[in-house]
Amino acid sequence: MQKNTKDILKGKLLELLRTFSNKELKRLESYIMAPFINTNKKIMHLFELIKRQHPNYENISKQKLYEKIYDTRATYQDSRLRILVSSLSRIVEQFISYQKYEKDQYRKQSYLLESLVERHLAKHFEQQYGQMSKELKKAPYRNIDYYYWQFWLAEVNHQNILYYDNRSTDDSLQKVIDQLDVYYISLKLHYHWLALNRQRVVQQEYNQGFFWDEINQHIQTTPLSEEVLIQLYKQMIDILQEPEKESHFTELRTLFKKEKAILVKEEQQQIYAVLINYCRWQSSKGATKYMIEALELYKEMLNEKLLYIGDYLAPHHFKNIVSLALQVDELTWADQFMQENWEEMHPSHASNVYAYNQAALFFHQQAFEEAASLLQQIQFSDYEFIDFYYHIGYKVLLIKTYYETEEEYPLTAALEALRIYMIRHKKIASNQRDAYLNFIKLCKRLMNEKRGKKRKSKDDLGEAISNTEPLFQRHWLLDKYAET
Repeated sequence: MQKNTKDILKGKLLELLRTFSNKELKRLESYIMAPFINTNKKIMHLFELIKRQHPNYENISKQKLYEKIYDTRATYQDSRLRILVSSLSRIVEQFISYQKYEKDQYRKQSYLLESLVERHLAKHFEQQYGQMSKELKKAPYRNIDYYYWQFWLAEVNHQNILYYDNRSTDDSLQKVIDQLDVYYISLKLHYHWLALNRQRVVQQEYNQGFFWDEINQHIQTTPLSEEVLIQLYKQMIDILQEPEKESHFTELRTLFKKEKAILVKEEQQQIYAVLINYCRWQSSKGATKYMIEALELYKEMLNEKLLYIGDYLAPHHFKNIVSLALQVDELTWADQFMQENWEEMHPSHASNVYAYNQAALFFHQQAFEEAASLLQQIQFSDYEFIDFYYHIGYKVLLIKTYYETEEEYPLTAALEALRIYMIRHKKIASNQRDAYLNFIKLCKRLMNEKRGKKRKSKDDLGEAISNTEPLFQRHWLLDKYAET
């Protein structure tokens, strides 16, 4: 019998609760039951009924909920239940905010300090202010949040002084101005390097806003240049703006090694990303030493557990590591890495990712039949395999495998499938699309020449492969051309 979909509970409340672990759900229950938070017993009852289905809230009947919460003889009123569900949703949202608040020690102290200023409790303010100042000085990390709280602390201290004597001479206002400069400039540099990096990835231009030239000049001629985070950001910007200067890479690598411990995990990951991307740009120009350097950077991240998203190893990092190891012929290490780490990925795609990367290893070892067999085992649960980059990698590896095994019909079909995919994929940067479309065109020419169907053309195929820009898989195409 088909269920009445109008009777099934849906919406924000269930979407929120699905994100809760069992431990969080128990804490939420205590929160809802607290009289300070909620005194409505019907909201408590609603939560009790819904939480029994955790985490699967697919078929909860609104009618049955209503009957259990209200008198079973009462006529069902959807609006009445909606109000109750909405009230519970607001409490769940408050709990999520409360959890965030509880974990943020500085924000908790900031609310207390502001309250002490408002209540004119100078003695208590001085004690709390001194405590927060000491904690900030002892903080192990130096990130943008650190500079923000230094600025905020200077500002609230200045406000407290104004309450008692706004005519005396003191340096509190100057400290506010100085700390604001450090915070603002570090934030400006952070978003500047992010914009430069994104421009390289998606070819989107960004307006850097007001005073960029003045800021750039200022940080080179003032004590701000001594702030480690500002130094690191400046060097990242230098790499992105002047990638031809290898000294920028060396300077960033050296400073990062020295100061890594004072950076939070996210900052470390971002700097590693810039360094690795630089290595990719250089290796694409033929600088093999940077492939080795990129693999070393990845090994550092692996040892320091910086390749994880939540509890799981990120699939794109897994692929990049294997690809680099194959390029520098560390095949034994690549195989060992896969065996030891593939189960660290999320179970929903660990097997597929392992199959793809093991196929890449087989291909590199010229075990083409084994590579093809593994690629055919990959299960697609959606339009793309893992993500865009994995999907493209899968299609290109399949094309190369069909070429090596001389399966002409599957090769032709795979090339056409890739062409259609590139045309339909609207979000891909135009230079990337052109690079793959050029790969398809030249691969078709290569296939025809291999079959003895050399076309009449103004340019030699080898020259076309060497000179075409942009182009992916140039080295492989040149190698295959040399064999024809």
